[in-house]
Amino acid sequence: MISPVSLLAESLASWPATTSSSSSTSKPSSSKHHSNGKISAKTTMTNSLHYFFSSKSNTTTKACHASSSCTFPTVSKPQHANAQQHEEVLQVPLMPTVHVIQDFVERQVRDSVLLNSACPTSTSTTCCSSSRSALCIGKLLGEGTFSQVHAVRSRSSSTAGGLKKKQRHSSSSKPQTQVIKQLHPSLFSTTVTTNSHTRLSASGSAAHDKKHTSQTHAHIQSAQMTLDHAAADLWLEALYLSHLRHPNIVSVTSMSHHSGDFFFCMEYLPLTLSQKMQDWKKAPCRARLLQEQVTYATQLADALQYLHSQNIIYRDLKPDNIGIVPKEDDDSTTSIKLFDFGLCRELPRRCGVNPAEEDDDDDDKDETFRMTQVGTLRYCAPEVLLGHAYNAKVDVYSYAVVLYEIMTLQTAFPTLSGSSQMDEQEHIQKVCRESKRPGLSLYQLPTGVERVIRKSWQRNLTKRWKATQVHTAMQVEYERVVTEPQM
Repeated sequence: MISPVSLLAESLASWPATTSSSSSTSKPSSSKHHSNGKISAKTTMTNSLHYFFSSKSNTTTKACHASSSCTFPTVSKPQHANAQQHEEVLQVPLMPTVHVIQDFVERQVRDSVLLNSACPTSTSTTCCSSSRSALCIGKLLGEGTFSQVHAVRSRSSSTAGGLKKKQRHSSSSKPQTQVIKQLHPSLFSTTVTTNSHTRLSASGSAAHDKKHTSQTHAHIQSAQMTLDHAAADLWLEALYLSHLRHPNIVSVTSMSHHSGDFFFCMEYLPLTLSQKMQDWKKAPCRARLLQEQVTYATQLADALQYLHSQNIIYRDLKPDNIGIVPKEDDDSTTSIKLFDFGLCRELPRRCGVNPAEEDDDDDDKDETFRMTQVGTLRYCAPEVLLGHAYNAKVDVYSYAVVLYEIMTLQTAFPTLSGSSQMDEQEHIQKVCRESKRPGLSLYQLPTGVERVIRKSWQRNLTKRWKATQVHTAMQVEYERVVTEPQM
């Protein structure tokens, strides 16, 4: 599933937890929304982001009131004392406020080291055009609160009927190579209710109408802001992905942010790691399976180490966000690719120092930052769930949980459903405060792999490994389990 949590629910720049608080760097609200174990920052907004959008309030409000997307019919007052109460539900269309979104994204880009680096080399693909008219949108592959992912082909290589199952599996048809990520259709409208009441005095009726009108405008503007947040978030995700170059990170092939049409295209990954692990449970050859498991785990550690070297924190590492690239031929090997960067965040660099060049023993590496509580409950680090400041090591904790599931083919914390507040509190008590972790002794894991898991899901940040240490240890295991037996 596509992550429903917006990157834009945070301030424009992180700040160290040790810095004295000010009006522009207040601690984000801890209020959360839960959906299938997903922690969402939908209702969480720091002062700086709220100020940025609110500072546009005069122009934004005027634009909203002048456009058809933010207007609603005026309700006539009752003509007779005995008139009945009427309610009418109206669907109000919305469109992205392009200048607000563009201003915010430009400000993010100015503050970003990565996005100010050399422009990425454009990739020539069948989906290189940024015009939606050149694309044939196929079936829905996944969705979240703010976005959807569809199969897509260029119209020159696809039939008008879209992508049919028989066509995809036909030997004569080309394999699906592109998907499109776009804003969720539900964001483009909101529902308002108009009321008219009877037996009110002239002044009372006017007061009621004024209050109802104010509430309706507030509701529409809130929906408008949600749409603008989602559009800017999608644009930023495409920008970050276009600047990341790693074989185990999904590639963006095109993007659009013109005329209020926000989407981007990326390579198609037909299988997720979650689905692959279900296939592994049926594998007859344990030795061959171990090689594949260690290979995927090492590739994932490599991708994570690369992201942290770019000062990018992923924040939602889980099997559902890891895709599998199939073999091209018998001599090639499968590989994994990390996708869905909707929650990624760029941390500030220490005085311009590249994190990859810093000393592993540097105590300042455990500097933490105030950020929102986002991620998927089962894979969230304790400091996130407890509302504490955190850093890139939250990804290392998530990696440990994913590595446990890869190697044991068991779900971590199987009793956790994430469907209730009580369920969450029980998880926090056991995992975060009592440091309960799944057992490892029953599975006879390679010693090196077991050590990586134990070091990576430590509750104490200072004791938890960094991504570079995880990557180094997994490389050693890869050489021992995969490379040496083939020599």
